[in-house]
Amino acid sequence: MLRRAGLGFALALLLAAPALAQRPGPEQMRAHMTAQAEETISQLALPDERADAVRPILLAAIDARVEMMEERRQGGPGRFGAMREQMRALAQETEAKLAAVLTAAEMERYRIIQAEHAAKRRGRAARRNGM
Repeated sequence: MLRRAGLGFALALLLAAPALAQRPGPEQMRAHMTAQAEETISQLALPDERADAVRPILLAAIDARVEMMEERRQGGPGRFGAMREQMRALAQETEAKLAAVLTAAEMERYRIIQAEHAAKRRGRAARRNGM
C-alpha cells in the first residue's frame, strides 16, 4: 500500500514538473523583459540620445513589474485583479514618461509594438494552458 502511494506521488510530481518548470524566476523574467525593451528601442529606430532617454524609463518599469510579480508569487497581499490594475497604472505611467521623450508617431509605433508583444504573451499562455 505504501509503495502504491509512493508511486502515485511520484507520478503526480512527474506530471506537475513541466508546469513548474515553465515558471521563470525573477531574473529570467527581468532578462526576457530587458531583451524585449531593447528590441522595442531597436524597432523604434531612435537616435542615440533619445534611445538613451527611453532605456531608463523602460528599465524602471521592468523593475517595478518584476517586483509586483514576485510579490504576488510569494503570496503577497491582493488578488490577481488588483495586480492587473497596478500593471495598468504602471503602463500608463510609463507611457506618460515616454510621451515626454518620443514624438507622437513614435508613441503610436511604441503602442503597436506593445500590442504585438501582448499578443505573443497571450499565444504562449494559450499554448501553455493547452488551448
